[in-house]
Amino acid sequence: MLVPYHKSEKPRVVHEALERGAERIIAGGGDGTINAVADALIGKGKEKPAVTLGVFP
Repeated sequence: MLVPYHKSEKPRVVHEALERGAERIIAGGGDGTINAVADALIGKGKEKPAVTLGVFP
């Protein structure tokens, strides 16, 4: 499990999880957290992410 403790770490943590072969990413937090994680997954929107995003409000 990877847990970012600072706002700027969220994209890095998502990319590390993807590189390690994650099939699911669960984001817990508010709108800012969910937005940051979704942005890191979708990127420029040219490829469909190969993971499932779970939201834990």
